[in-house]
Amino acid sequence: KLEPEDIQVGSVGYNERSVPEGALGPVTIDAIGFDPRIPMVAVSNACAAGGIAHFNVVNFLASKKFDIGIVITFQKTEVVDTIGSMDVIGNRADFDALFGFSHIQYSQLQSKKYREKYNSP
Repeated sequence: KLEPEDIQVGSVGYNERSVPEGALGPVTIDAIGFDPRIPMVAVSNACAAGGIAHFNVVNFLASKKFDIGIVITFQKTEVVDTIGSMDVIGNRADFDALFGFSHIQYSQLQSKKYREKYNSP
């Protein structure tokens, strides 16, 4: 069982349109109870934030400087329908509808692939 003190590095991805906090890395560490000395990289990159946060932690672990990392992502769409929510900001992509999921869910797909590859829960 992992405990908060086991985490050595992390990245938090969020959608800057729904979270006005600018220092989300330290705020997240404090809220969850992690050691305040660990690096927690905040990624504010709209819909791609979760995928990039995951990319960060995978590369931190690949560097062999860290053994245990965490990815935290959250995004709030304007409506319940994640595909339809793209309409209000004018960046709906037709491929989202064709694939049957929104590009917002990209980080979930990356996480699933990583967990399957490394037999991780």
